Amino acid sequence: MKVLTLLAILSGAHSLTVVGPEEVRSWVHDTVTVHCRYGQSHRDHVKYWCKGRFPASCSALVKTDGSVTNKRTSISDDQSEGEFTVTMKKLSVEDDGWYHCGISVPGVFGFDETASVYISV
Repeated sequence: MKVLTLLAILSGAHSLTVVGPEEVRSWVHDTVTVHCRYGQSHRDHVKYWCKGRFPASCSALVKTDGSVTNKRTSISDDQSEGEFTVTMKKLSVEDDGWYHCGISVPGVFGFDETASVYISV
């Protein structure tokens, strides 16, 4: 089974840089692993992985606070390294599309920090 890895870097308090291919190609029944890095100012914030064209309207598949879970998708947060990892297993054609590594930013005017990833199955 091939494992494709995409590294998304969330650097600084309000800047975002995605490192790696904009499109990740995979195959049915394979596994994709996405590593998302973030600045230490976001260490204690909830991280999530969502699907949808636009971050503001995407649907969360998993969250680090456990409030959203998915049988084929997992998320883990290594706060000491400033990195959370998302793994999607047993991909299907329906998994093709836009996804976002996200960090919930609290506050009245808090806008979530996101990095967009297109997964092609």
